[in-house]
Amino acid sequence: MGGSAVGAHAGGSGGSVLGVGGNATVGFGGMGNAAMGGSMTGAGGNGTGGSAPAMVCDPKAALCENGVHRVCKDDGSAWMDTTCDFECSAEQGCIGECKSGSLDCTGAISKSCDGSGKWVDTETCAFVCRAGVCGGNCVPGTSECDDRSPRKCDMAGDWQTEAACPFVCNDVNGLASCAGSCTNATKQCSGKVVQTCLGNDWKNGATCPYVCTNGACTGNCVPNTSVCGPDGGIQTCSNKGVLGAEASACPYVCTQGPGAADCTGECVPTKTKCSGGTNGGGIQTCNAQGLWGTASAACKFVCSTVAGNGTCTGACVPKAKQCSAQGVPQVCSATGAWLNQTACPFGCLASSGTCRACVPGSTQCGLKGVQVCDANGQWGLEGPACANTCAAGACLACVPNAACTDDGNACTSDVCDAQGSACTHPKKGDGTACGSSSSSACDKPDSCQNGICQTNLESNGTPCTDDTNVCTSDICNSSGDCTHLAAPSNTVCRLASCTLGTLSEAATCGGATSCPAPTMSQCVSLSCNLAGDACEPPPPPPPPASVP
Repeated sequence: MGGSAVGAHAGGSGGSVLGVGGNATVGFGGMGNAAMGGSMTGAGGNGTGGSAPAMVCDPKAALCENGVHRVCKDDGSAWMDTTCDFECSAEQGCIGECKSGSLDCTGAISKSCDGSGKWVDTETCAFVCRAGVCGGNCVPGTSECDDRSPRKCDMAGDWQTEAACPFVCNDVNGLASCAGSCTNATKQCSGKVVQTCLGNDWKNGATCPYVCTNGACTGNCVPNTSVCGPDGGIQTCSNKGVLGAEASACPYVCTQGPGAADCTGECVPTKTKCSGGTNGGGIQTCNAQGLWGTASAACKFVCSTVAGNGTCTGACVPKAKQCSAQGVPQVCSATGAWLNQTACPFGCLASSGTCRACVPGSTQCGLKGVQVCDANGQWGLEGPACANTCAAGACLACVPNAACTDDGNACTSDVCDAQGSACTHPKKGDGTACGSSSSSACDKPDSCQNGICQTNLESNGTPCTDDTNVCTSDICNSSGDCTHLAAPSNTVCRLASCTLGTLSEAATCGGATSCPAPTMSQCVSLSCNLAGDACEPPPPPPPPASVP
């Protein structure tokens, strides 16, 4: 550093450093740091003294202090500190991978940190390493059976017991799990097969003929089948293999089929019926299968149902006819019995069992002519048509009491007599309408008088319909017309009237057929009387003035 160096305060309290020039060698008084109160003294080499920076440490010196690696700067002016994560070496600085004395695990191996900060394996644990210490009582991830309960080793090496298995716990190659499907020696049913639990698995045994219930064969029939009961009804097997109560008897026959009974047939065995057809036909008998057999020959008269069975009955063939011993016609009913009909008025014809229609030789009117009754009491063919009409078996001149030929007189009636022998013309009653039917005030409708049609005119001068004209006279003339001639000349057609002092004079027709125009005049008094038909008289003149 050349020259001599004189030590300055190092910034602490007290110590000083002295340097001697030349190749100076720094010396320390006491122990290094002036702050600690020691002094440092240096002995000179060859040199002459000059000024130098204050020194607090030996340049490039290194040491460890409380886990801090300290290196002195080259000029000794200050420490450079590095805080170590693990261990500190004055020569090597911060070293190691752990703190001395700490513990840790690598898998199942425990390890500790030595004084140089390196991990050293200490032990391989039997089960698990926890925080550098061997512990636990099982290998994590393994399992075993504890009676019926599986248990598994957790990551901490402790057993964790699970729920008990319903049947058995099975440990295979260190893996425990629930197994089996049953408890040994128990029984169950699989359909109709009895199963027994062996080795915790179901083994098939006998197949039941009817039903398997709770591991045992039961019942006396196959479920859902049916049989015919003793009373002719159907019994159905329940799902438990037991026959139920017998249903109502089949209406005809109960037939047993493979696995099922059924009501069949169409009739009750031994019953009979009529086969049908003409008069009921023959008789059919119901066989043991409830089916009608072939019909027998038709009954002689009729086949009827008696007390529910077909039976040949009757004394005649239905619809046959005969005459009874008393001559009454009879008809055979549907049941084969003779029924009396209405007694015949002309006798019963034995050949047909029907009534005669007439007395042989009698006559009647046909549609237009006369019919004659033959020897068998039947009407023969109709003869030629009558010219007019037929009555009581004979042709007549006209129809009795009916209209006949008109004689042209409106006042007579044209009617056939009661016997139909002649057309008569009696007079009609007086007043019967005839001829003209016109009707007016002067001409009334024509009417009959003693069988002659008469006109009915009003006499000349008879008043007729008023035309409301006061200056005409309304009277009938000799021709039956209503006329309106001029009224007498002195006929008043307007009365006098006075209104507001104006007088309208009275008027007469004067032989004309209309009233003349009114004549008007002003009242001298300029006022009308109270009656309104004349002027009020003028007031009298004033009396003459008196002479004194």
